[in-house]
Amino acid sequence: MPTRNAILCSLSLLLVLLLPLNITGAEHKLNPRLAAAEAGLVPIIVEYKDGTTPDKQFLEYHNCSTRHVLKSLHGIAAECPPEALGWISENADVAQVWEDEILQLTLDQTVPLINATISWASFGNGTGINVSIIDSGINTSHPGLAGQVILQRDFTPENFLDDRCNHGTPVACVVGCIDATYKGVAPGAKLFNAKVARVLNENPLVCGVSSSDAIAAIDWSIANGAQVIQLSMGSPASSCYQSPISVAINRTAQNITIVIPAGNTGPSDQTINVPGCAENALTVGASNEDTVESYSSRGPTDYGAQKPDIVAPGTLITAATNDGVSFSSFTGTSFASPHVAGVVALMLQHHKLMPDQVKAILKDTAINLSFPENAQGAGLVDAWAAVNETLSLPNETCTAKKEKHCFKKKKAKK
Repeated sequence: MPTRNAILCSLSLLLVLLLPLNITGAEHKLNPRLAAAEAGLVPIIVEYKDGTTPDKQFLEYHNCSTRHVLKSLHGIAAECPPEALGWISENADVAQVWEDEILQLTLDQTVPLINATISWASFGNGTGINVSIIDSGINTSHPGLAGQVILQRDFTPENFLDDRCNHGTPVACVVGCIDATYKGVAPGAKLFNAKVARVLNENPLVCGVSSSDAIAAIDWSIANGAQVIQLSMGSPASSCYQSPISVAINRTAQNITIVIPAGNTGPSDQTINVPGCAENALTVGASNEDTVESYSSRGPTDYGAQKPDIVAPGTLITAATNDGVSFSSFTGTSFASPHVAGVVALMLQHHKLMPDQVKAILKDTAINLSFPENAQGAGLVDAWAAVNETLSLPNETCTAKKEKHCFKKKKAKK
């Protein structure tokens, strides 16, 4: 029997939020902490202007150690000595220099609740769809995930794929577990294991995610044929687009659906986390039966957009653990989000949809819980209704900008 000890998604996962250096005109001002740095290497992302080529040799000339070339941000992740930052920012090809700053964050019932089991019986279980789990790794030896992970890579300096943070494994299970009792939302889908979280402290356990690692994992997922990306991480921030991961996701999510939790910093307004605040992200809050949980972050965003887009079950979610054997209970928007990623996989099994279409369908078919929009978005995700509406799409190319997102309603019964 699984234990019922709720573990919040803030389960020691951190997001390395990257803030821009304050560079104005010919004067290159660093924040006081960076200006006071006298030794060591500073983790940064150098974003280059459109039409230019990211220049690793230039950074290496200034004694930087480069880590990733980031296609979606048109930049390079590097670690540089403090005295190099001014020279880098003066380069005419450089659009922005971002600094790493670590911000610390303190299924058996839910799958039927969103009508996924009914959807399997009518429409299928996500077969043929690849979902990339960008998280803390997946314990592929767990029987509930046997054979589900078909591609994996570690983007951290740890150089191993184990899920030491006990986060990526349960998130993956919510999407694609094949256990007879604790089955995921899309058990027919296959998973990518993109490990980006690493242990920063052992006792208490604290895990961290570098934004550059997460961006590199997004690029890798797309290059290898992922059709959905599940990204369960986040951090509070005063300004959404002062974070390069939000910028990168907003660009990338125009072509692939990226599902992200709203965060666990509710119930106050304007508490949507980075990068779930990104306009093109599919942002998910947490519900519990017919209510929106108080911990679930609320909108609007700092730039005025209504978020979250939708809610899904997020409290006491039974899922596989990283011990490779057991199931336990987890709580937080990190575990609401993969419910929606699984539903997207069910939808994509039948129709190649653009992200704006996916979002429009999910919102159009959601179950209204009668909470304010800044708490519930459009309401509770309904897998059966979303897939049924997907099947009503015509075969010709169709965009969400046409009236009623160009659907022809199909009459069907549950």
